[in-house]
Amino acid sequence: MAPAVERAIAAGIPVFCADSAVPGAIVTTTAMSNNFGMGQYSCEYICKALNGKGKIARVMLPQNESWDQRTLGMEWTLRRYPEVEIVTEWAFALAGNVSPRQAVDNILTSHPDVDAIWCAWDGAAVEGTLAARAAGRTDLILTGIDGGSQAFNYIAADTPLKLSMAQSFYEMAYLDVFYAHELLAGRSTPRLITTPTYAVTKDMLQNGIPDNFDVPGEAEKMGWSRAL
Repeated sequence: MAPAVERAIAAGIPVFCADSAVPGAIVTTTAMSNNFGMGQYSCEYICKALNGKGKIARVMLPQNESWDQRTLGMEWTLRRYPEVEIVTEWAFALAGNVSPRQAVDNILTSHPDVDAIWCAWDGAAVEGTLAARAAGRTDLILTGIDGGSQAFNYIAADTPLKLSMAQSFYEMAYLDVFYAHELLAGRSTPRLITTPTYAVTKDMLQNGIPDNFDVPGEAEKMGWSRAL
């Protein structure tokens, strides 16, 4: 989408982005999560759960820079855990004919002793949880990135999905609209905003599954603190 964004900028139209940066385009404001940090944090969770030693697999999203940052963050964490070994991996392809569920089925068949699976997004983590259930791997640890009711329900039900790095999509959009108004009023706007991410585990869902945690101020009311 970079060429389209560049054309808008060249025409004098301010551009505000949410969830992902646009490489090569100098937009007015981008509000997004710390993708590198989310990869770091979720991998750290796995490494600590394994007491710094074990075999893991990973399901990646290499299609764009923002998604790939999550994998780079994951790899950075592993530098501190030399006894945590990546035994296999799978990169999701938008035009491919293998689903995350099938990929995790294959992972568990070829590596039945794998201890955990790091997933670059919650869709893979949810499908991986179904594969773990079918394989009888209740001891498996899965983590995801995104947040939302589907992942939260799996986490609350004490399935192998243990953690979701929940992004604040509502707040991204809110901030973009807010700063569009600020720009039109002649005031300054920030180039980049890192919006809150919450590391959601079962204990945070004891009082129900929230659908508005990413509305500014709501997470604090629930006692949630941002992880990033």
